Amino acid sequence: MQRDIDSLRESFDLLVIGGGIYGAALARLAARSGWRVALVEREDFGGATSRNCAKLVHGGLRYVQHLDLPRLRESVAAQRDWRAAAPHLVRPMRFVIPTHGAGARGPAALAAGILVYELGAIDRNRGVADTVRLPRAGIMGRRALLQRFPMLDGPGVNGGAWWYDAQMLDASRLTLECVVDAVAAGAAAVNHAEAVALIEHRGTVEGAVVRDRIGGRELEVRARLTINATGPWMERLLPRSASRPARPPLFWSRNVNLVTRRLFDGDTAIGVASRRPADAVVGRARRLFFVSPWQDCSVIGTWHDVYTGDPDAVCVTPREIASFVAEVNDALPSAALRAEDVRSVHVGITPGTGDEVEHARRPSIVDHRRNEGIEGLLSLAGIKYTTAPTTAAHVLACVRDRLGPPRHRARFSDPLPGARPVPAEDAGIPRLLDRSEPAVLWTARTYGSNATEALCALPAQGLPAAEHVFRCRVTYGIEHEMVMTLSDALFRATDHAERGLLTEGQLQWCADTLAAAHGWSAARRSAELRDVRARLERMHSRISPEPSGQRARIHTAEELKT
Repeated sequence: MQRDIDSLRESFDLLVIGGGIYGAALARLAARSGWRVALVEREDFGGATSRNCAKLVHGGLRYVQHLDLPRLRESVAAQRDWRAAAPHLVRPMRFVIPTHGAGARGPAALAAGILVYELGAIDRNRGVADTVRLPRAGIMGRRALLQRFPMLDGPGVNGGAWWYDAQMLDASRLTLECVVDAVAAGAAAVNHAEAVALIEHRGTVEGAVVRDRIGGRELEVRARLTINATGPWMERLLPRSASRPARPPLFWSRNVNLVTRRLFDGDTAIGVASRRPADAVVGRARRLFFVSPWQDCSVIGTWHDVYTGDPDAVCVTPREIASFVAEVNDALPSAALRAEDVRSVHVGITPGTGDEVEHARRPSIVDHRRNEGIEGLLSLAGIKYTTAPTTAAHVLACVRDRLGPPRHRARFSDPLPGARPVPAEDAGIPRLLDRSEPAVLWTARTYGSNATEALCALPAQGLPAAEHVFRCRVTYGIEHEMVMTLSDALFRATDHAERGLLTEGQLQWCADTLAAAHGWSAARRSAELRDVRARLERMHSRISPEPSGQRARIHTAEELKT
């Protein structure tokens, strides 16, 4: 997958503006259906809210308490699609929460909720591989809970409930594989290409003017139908003739997760109820949040509140992080979390309701023909990563109404590129690499059928295995996955910055490698380093003073193999 801005000069059936997971999923399904598709993203693919998520693919259990069966069924279908399409990147994960008393969070109420969920999700394993099948949910007594999860002990705890959802091993790779598959199906996809204005003629949108943020050129991208999938940037890219009062106002929610040191061993996520008073800085008191294991880290969240500012300026302050840490310690005293244990912070923006404690119930899909009489334009803002497949199918139903039936029948559950099987004796790991090294095993798992090529992107140079893998991932990204900037390399091609493992040496090596690959000047190299350091500061990720690979290993080799 090579970046080619001139590939956008053709005429397209569909122009998708925005390369987050919703734009990528839509482009993939449309291209596989036979439409000629262009996808443009002003920064990097999946670089905003899609990357800054809790890495969970929910099956809809949360909707039982509201008896919202349509949303439950949508989540079940979407989660099943992800497990079928990406078994190398989406794995089953057990979730456990303590039960209290005899009320809504007591054993009887939760057992009833689980029964409703089991009935509503009875087909959740249809068509998926055995490796990603979800076992049944259940209830356990107090003794069983505390034997396995002693950190959940507390006043009134009388047992626990468990169920299985799914976790994304790498949200950035999952989004990218949707883009790669779209390109394989004939789509033109370009990152760092900003749609600066829609092309409108006599009340019909005919595409967009796109500025190449790498080369500086502008060109017109023509399409029969344009999809504005820019999320919270949606309002910026609307025709001047659009009648604003005809559309309902859009509210936005800021969503925050902490990535911290690993709080406990094992591969089970635990849910704990906040006991903070109502003056907590962000989020509402007494909400349930989850602590999920991810590599050598824990991901904790999600907190959310109303956001009315500039989407480009969204951030979290040190005071807010201190409040989050205090809330975690109050709900889970055994965590003994400190501010310096926070390795990075996820911050994303999704549609809300205007109420600080409520997410929107459905993605925001605006049909500008119906609302404002403007032909050729749809706008889309998704709510959660999970339902991108089902939302893409819904939007394509609207596309069919305008463009006619597609040439092919495509399913989102069809395997993504990395899901193709590899020979068992190979398992994606070159023979010269240490198969007990967690970085090698993790890369073999997440790159799937592309792992051998990725892990052999550079010859062995006597480096520690973890450092060799880091450099191979960057090199493979430059050569095959449209890594164009230092941010692309550090926040999409690798995960060291997110995990708090990035060293100054790695930062400088990446800058030198990209400068050589793309012909950067000394001034451009310095600017790239400034941009990355500023982004690291915003995400509260520090440059590690120790060599990568020296951190204590949490996962065993056997755990990573499975």
